[in-house]
Amino acid sequence: MKTALLSFDCPFAIVLWTTLLVVGCGDPAQQSQEVMVGSHLLISHPVSQASEAELFKGEPVTIEPSEEFYLEYALGSGDDGYDILKVHGDGASLYTYWDKGAEKLRQKKEEFTLDADQVKAICDKINQSQIVTLGDEYLADVPSGKQIALTIVSGDYEKEVYCDSHFPPPVVELANYLEVSVIPKKE
Repeated sequence: MKTALLSFDCPFAIVLWTTLLVVGCGDPAQQSQEVMVGSHLLISHPVSQASEAELFKGEPVTIEPSEEFYLEYALGSGDDGYDILKVHGDGASLYTYWDKGAEKLRQKKEEFTLDADQVKAICDKINQSQIVTLGDEYLADVPSGKQIALTIVSGDYEKEVYCDSHFPPPVVELANYLEVSVIPKKE
């Protein structure tokens, strides 16, 4: 890792040259940050297409496990494809992912069933993270990056959140839980 001291509009700007160039100066909220989601290292850039007033716009709703419960979580990019987790209220689950370790890139699917306690734990994590209070879109002005898309359905309530290279803490919290505690470990 190389570290270089460069001069920009703010004094003592430090630029770290790694795989990605991450530049930050001034307000920490306007700096790019590394966030871990399971084993995925993501760069969360400053949001460019949502005002502060739009960031948290929903009313708190309690998500309960039921037959109508449905969660869909996607992580990836247009370049690399998306890994997608689908969880139904009865625990029936499907994880579709790109096997990047194979000689030839191919998509794999794993069907599995969560028990009632596991579905409840997902609902609890949704409620704890307060993801239902988020806005619908978080877009950073970067040419390429990762995206996270979430759809949560509970009875008549539906919430969708789409993040393109900007990941609010509630999204990171829920995504990390799904990656670590719900998605089957890849062989």
